[in-house]
Amino acid sequence: MRVLLLGGTGFIGRAITERCLAEGHQVTLFHRGLSRPGAFPEAEHLVGDRTVDVAPLVGRPFDVCFDSSAYEVPVVRASARALRHPGLRYIFVSSISVYADITQFGEDGPLQRDPDAEHATLTDANYGALKVACEEALAEELDGRVLCARPGLVVGPHDYDERFRYWLTRIARGGVVLAPGDPDAPAQCIDARDLAAWLLHVAGSDVTGPINVTGAAMPLRVLLETIREVVGSDARFRWVPDEVLLAHA
Repeated sequence: MRVLLLGGTGFIGRAITERCLAEGHQVTLFHRGLSRPGAFPEAEHLVGDRTVDVAPLVGRPFDVCFDSSAYEVPVVRASARALRHPGLRYIFVSSISVYADITQFGEDGPLQRDPDAEHATLTDANYGALKVACEEALAEELDGRVLCARPGLVVGPHDYDERFRYWLTRIARGGVVLAPGDPDAPAQCIDARDLAAWLLHVAGSDVTGPINVTGAAMPLRVLLETIREVVGSDARFRWVPDEVLLAHA
């Protein structure tokens, strides 16, 4: 396939790029040249800022576009319009943060909304709502050709987020480790490499619409104990109830 990655050298995009190249696809990366610019010399590199100008993409007949770097509606609309042609499949990496109710994570669950989503800029507060708006904008621009993957916490090589990295480094230090809340509370995450493999698999299908993508649920205790085993630590977990932690926040 002729594959375009919007980004492709950071974290999730990097995992997708690696998978596409490993499977022998023709890969083009459109990125700013700021994150690992020397990566993937075997791919075609188009250097540019998609928030400013997507002209280098106009008229290019890609079979599939993987978009893991969009958070604002005007940006995804511009990309979709630049790439619009009958054969294009658009795979958008959204987020499980789109849901308004954390007890209803089904794909038809209530979603977060921003009344000014068409013009809003990204903040921590409106992240989920803008991902919803981006999904809907893509559906309008490329009717019937968009898959919106909604992953939970994504982990793995080149992860720059501190949420999961904290547990790796803290447990590796050993000793008594404060563990939050209920040890049997469910925890879920997905490795970026597994996410990439699944995205590339569905890219060759006719599956569209929103789909939640994450790993199997496990007790938080099992997750932390697995980390301890993998890093070879002597860490001992001290479980502290949520209400105690909140009282000292």
